[in-house]
Amino acid sequence: MNEAFSTERFNEIRHLYVNQMVENMDLNSLIEFAYDTMYSNLENYSDEQLVEEIADYDVDFLRDDVGIDVDAYFSNISIGLTK
Repeated sequence: MNEAFSTERFNEIRHLYVNQMVENMDLNSLIEFAYDTMYSNLENYSDEQLVEEIADYDVDFLRDDVGIDVDAYFSNISIGLTK
C-alpha cells in the first residue's frame, strides 16, 4: 500500500488538478459546472438555511424575485442576518 500524501503535497496536487481542469474548460462548460456545483451544494439545506444563504448575497432577490418579506421572515425564526 502506498504511503499517504502529506497535507502540503495533497493540497499542491489538488491545486494543480483544479487549475488544469478550469484552464481547459470553455466558458459554457465552466458555467455549467458552477451551476451544477452550486445547485448540489444547496440540496440538503433547510428552508431557513436556504433563505439565509441567499440573504447573505442578495436580499433584493428574495424580496423582488421570490416574494419573501425578508424582515418578517427573519423576525419569526431564531436565526437571522448577521450582517
